[in-house]
Amino acid sequence: MSDERYQLSTGDYLALDATAMVAAVKTGELTPRMLLSAAQARCDAVNPLVNAVNMRHDEHANSVLRARHHAGSELLGALAGVPMLLKDLNTYLTGTLTTNGSRMLADTPPATRNSTIVQRYEAAGMLIFGKTTSPEYGLTTTTESSLWGQTRNPWSLAHSAGGSSGGAAAAVAAGIVPVAHA
Repeated sequence: MSDERYQLSTGDYLALDATAMVAAVKTGELTPRMLLSAAQARCDAVNPLVNAVNMRHDEHANSVLRARHHAGSELLGALAGVPMLLKDLNTYLTGTLTTNGSRMLADTPPATRNSTIVQRYEAAGMLIFGKTTSPEYGLTTTTESSLWGQTRNPWSLAHSAGGSSGGAAAAVAAGIVPVAHA
């Protein structure tokens, strides 16, 4: 099935957990590109309401997809094709910022290397396309920072997502991704 002729509907995307995504990719029912596009579209639709994703790294994900396609390795890895988000707290993705939710780090140079956990996520076949919010340095019980603002609970927008992994939790609960780094 061609990516150009078939886009995954929101309902179909939301019905898939990570294991179902992997199974569909391995059988050829879906492609990693289709899953990534659906995750990006879902992020575009709901992130303005919940503020779970503070930085998008779409070009990184697209570059990884192109490299895997040319190497014939799109289907390799236990989590091949699963879109995911990193927590913006001491996690480095080459060429991107890590702010730890702090305005003090908003102008730091981009990372020159990937964290070990990023290397492992990508070796497993996951597609990282952004970072999630956290409170400044992960130190409070609500996911609010002066840099990124408040992350809202997608099931009750009047409430904070809470905790240092509130952005990750809100992204999963809102159906942006099936799994996120917490």
